[in-house]
Amino acid sequence: MAYLFMCNSSRAHTPENMIQIKNLLGLLHDHWQPSPARLKIYKKCDKQRKESAVERNNLFDIDFVNSTIKILKIQITYTTECVLRNLIAYEQLTSFTSPKYFTDYMIFMDSLINSKKDVELLCRQGIIDNWKGDDETIAILLNKLGEHVFCERALYADIVNNVNEHCKK
Repeated sequence: MAYLFMCNSSRAHTPENMIQIKNLLGLLHDHWQPSPARLKIYKKCDKQRKESAVERNNLFDIDFVNSTIKILKIQITYTTECVLRNLIAYEQLTSFTSPKYFTDYMIFMDSLINSKKDVELLCRQGIIDNWKGDDETIAILLNKLGEHVFCERALYADIVNNVNEHCKK
Protein backbone atom coordinates (compact mmCIF):
# COMPACT_ATOMS: atom_id res chain seq x y z
CA MET A 1 0.00 0.00 0.00
CA ALA A 2 2.79 2.44 0.90
CA TYR A 3 4.50 1.67 -2.40
CA LEU A 4 1.35 2.59 -4.36
CA PHE A 5 1.11 5.96 -2.59
CA MET A 6 4.74 6.74 -3.32
CA CYS A 7 4.41 5.78 -6.99
CA ASN A 8 1.29 7.90 -7.54
CA SER A 9 2.38 10.94 -5.54
CA SER A 10 3.24 14.29 -7.10
CA ARG A 11 5.90 14.76 -4.43
CA ALA A 12 9.51 13.66 -4.76
CA HIS A 13 10.17 11.04 -2.10
CA THR A 14 13.79 11.69 -1.19
CA PRO A 15 15.50 10.22 1.87
CA GLU A 16 15.31 13.68 3.49
CA ASN A 17 11.52 13.99 3.33
CA MET A 18 10.79 10.27 3.75
CA ILE A 19 12.56 10.21 7.14
CA GLN A 20 9.74 12.37 8.57
CA ILE A 21 7.05 9.88 7.49
CA LYS A 22 6.66 7.50 10.41
CA ASN A 23 3.23 5.92 9.79
CA LEU A 24 0.48 5.46 7.21
CA LEU A 25 -1.27 8.67 8.25
CA GLY A 26 1.96 10.57 7.62
CA LEU A 27 2.23 8.94 4.21
CA LEU A 28 -1.37 9.86 3.37
CA HIS A 29 -0.77 13.45 4.52
CA ASP A 30 2.40 13.72 2.46
CA HIS A 31 0.68 12.23 -0.58
CA TRP A 32 -2.17 14.75 -0.64
CA GLN A 33 -0.29 17.97 -0.03
CA PRO A 34 1.09 20.00 -2.95
CA SER A 35 4.54 19.17 -4.22
CA PRO A 36 7.34 21.65 -3.41
CA ALA A 37 7.64 22.44 -7.13
CA ARG A 38 3.92 23.30 -7.34
CA LEU A 39 4.23 25.49 -4.23
CA LYS A 40 6.95 27.55 -5.92
CA ILE A 41 4.73 27.94 -8.98
CA TYR A 42 1.80 29.00 -6.76
CA LYS A 43 3.90 31.66 -5.06
CA LYS A 44 5.61 32.98 -8.21
CA CYS A 45 2.58 32.94 -10.45
CA ASP A 46 -0.10 33.94 -7.96
CA LYS A 47 -1.06 37.05 -9.89
CA GLN A 48 -0.98 35.27 -13.24
CA ARG A 49 -3.07 32.38 -11.88
CA LYS A 50 -5.74 34.80 -10.76
CA GLU A 51 -5.96 36.22 -14.26
CA SER A 52 -5.98 32.93 -16.14
CA ALA A 53 -8.05 29.78 -16.13
CA VAL A 54 -5.88 27.22 -14.38
CA GLU A 55 -7.06 23.65 -14.12
CA ARG A 56 -7.44 22.80 -10.47
CA ASN A 57 -6.15 19.38 -9.55
CA ASN A 58 -5.19 20.06 -5.96
CA LEU A 59 -7.61 20.56 -3.08
CA PHE A 60 -5.50 23.42 -1.72
CA ASP A 61 -5.39 25.47 -4.94
CA ILE A 62 -8.06 28.06 -4.09
CA ASP A 63 -8.68 31.48 -5.63
CA PHE A 64 -11.42 34.11 -5.66
CA VAL A 65 -11.51 35.71 -9.10
CA ASN A 66 -14.22 37.85 -10.70
CA SER A 67 -16.66 37.15 -7.86
CA THR A 68 -16.14 33.39 -8.23
CA ILE A 69 -14.42 30.95 -5.88
CA LYS A 70 -12.11 28.69 -7.87
CA ILE A 71 -11.68 25.49 -5.91
CA LEU A 72 -11.52 21.77 -6.55
CA LYS A 73 -14.73 19.91 -5.71
CA ILE A 74 -14.69 18.03 -2.41
CA GLN A 75 -16.71 14.85 -2.16
CA ILE A 76 -18.34 14.43 1.25
CA THR A 77 -19.00 10.75 2.02
CA TYR A 78 -19.43 8.75 5.19
CA THR A 79 -15.63 8.44 5.56
CA THR A 80 -14.74 12.09 4.89
CA GLU A 81 -15.03 13.23 8.51
CA CYS A 82 -12.80 10.45 9.81
CA VAL A 83 -10.10 11.04 7.18
CA LEU A 84 -10.07 14.84 7.55
CA ARG A 85 -10.23 14.72 11.35
CA ASN A 86 -7.20 12.41 11.42
CA LEU A 87 -5.23 14.52 8.93
CA ILE A 88 -5.97 17.69 10.92
CA ALA A 89 -4.96 15.97 14.17
CA TYR A 90 -1.76 14.79 12.48
CA GLU A 91 -0.93 18.38 11.48
CA GLN A 92 -1.75 19.70 14.94
CA LEU A 93 0.48 17.13 16.66
CA THR A 94 3.49 17.23 14.35
CA SER A 95 5.72 20.28 14.43
CA PHE A 96 7.35 19.63 11.05
CA THR A 97 4.12 19.88 9.03
CA SER A 98 4.09 23.48 7.92
CA PRO A 99 2.09 24.93 6.35
CA LYS A 100 -0.84 23.00 7.75
CA TYR A 101 -2.83 22.50 4.56
CA PHE A 102 -5.74 20.44 5.88
CA THR A 103 -6.17 22.68 8.93
CA ASP A 104 -6.15 25.81 6.76
CA TYR A 105 -8.53 24.23 4.27
CA MET A 106 -11.05 23.33 6.98
CA ILE A 107 -10.81 26.78 8.57
CA PHE A 108 -11.47 28.22 5.09
CA MET A 109 -14.48 25.94 4.52
CA ASP A 110 -15.76 26.78 8.01
CA SER A 111 -15.59 30.48 7.09
CA LEU A 112 -17.77 29.83 4.01
CA ILE A 113 -20.38 27.69 5.74
CA ASN A 114 -22.70 28.82 8.51
CA SER A 115 -25.88 26.92 7.65
CA LYS A 116 -27.40 24.28 5.42
CA LYS A 117 -28.24 27.04 2.91
CA ASP A 118 -24.52 27.67 2.45
CA VAL A 119 -23.99 23.95 1.79
CA GLU A 120 -26.89 23.97 -0.70
CA LEU A 121 -25.28 26.89 -2.54
CA LEU A 122 -21.84 25.24 -2.60
CA CYS A 123 -23.42 22.02 -3.89
CA ARG A 124 -25.21 23.93 -6.68
CA GLN A 125 -21.94 25.65 -7.58
CA GLY A 126 -20.09 22.33 -7.81
CA ILE A 127 -17.79 22.96 -4.83
CA ILE A 128 -19.29 20.25 -2.59
CA ASP A 129 -20.37 16.83 -3.84
CA ASN A 130 -22.72 15.69 -1.06
CA TRP A 131 -22.93 11.90 -0.86
CA LYS A 132 -24.40 11.98 2.66
CA GLY A 133 -27.67 13.50 1.52
CA ASP A 134 -28.38 15.95 4.36
CA ASP A 135 -27.08 19.50 3.90
CA GLU A 136 -27.56 20.33 7.59
CA THR A 137 -25.32 17.38 8.54
CA ILE A 138 -22.64 18.58 6.12
CA ALA A 139 -22.80 22.12 7.53
CA ILE A 140 -22.37 20.82 11.08
CA LEU A 141 -19.57 18.46 10.03
CA LEU A 142 -17.55 21.16 8.23
CA ASN A 143 -18.09 23.68 11.03
CA LYS A 144 -16.92 21.23 13.69
CA LEU A 145 -13.82 20.16 11.77
CA GLY A 146 -12.56 23.76 11.87
CA GLU A 147 -13.14 24.16 15.63
CA HIS A 148 -10.42 24.03 18.28
CA VAL A 149 -7.52 23.85 15.86
CA PHE A 150 -4.49 26.10 15.84
CA CYS A 151 -3.16 27.68 12.69
CA GLU A 152 -0.03 29.86 12.75
CA ARG A 153 -0.93 31.67 9.55
CA ALA A 154 -4.02 31.31 7.44
CA LEU A 155 -3.13 30.42 3.86
CA TYR A 156 -6.51 31.61 2.65
CA ALA A 157 -6.96 34.77 4.77
CA ASP A 158 -6.84 37.07 1.74
CA ILE A 159 -9.43 34.98 -0.08
CA VAL A 160 -11.74 34.98 2.96
CA ASN A 161 -11.39 38.77 3.23
CA ASN A 162 -12.12 39.21 -0.48
CA VAL A 163 -15.19 36.95 -0.29
CA ASN A 164 -16.47 38.83 2.78
CA GLU A 165 -15.95 42.19 1.06
CA HIS A 166 -17.78 40.92 -2.01
CA CYS A 167 -20.72 39.71 0.11
CA LYS A 168 -21.04 43.15 1.74
CA LYS A 169 -21.73 44.74 -1.66
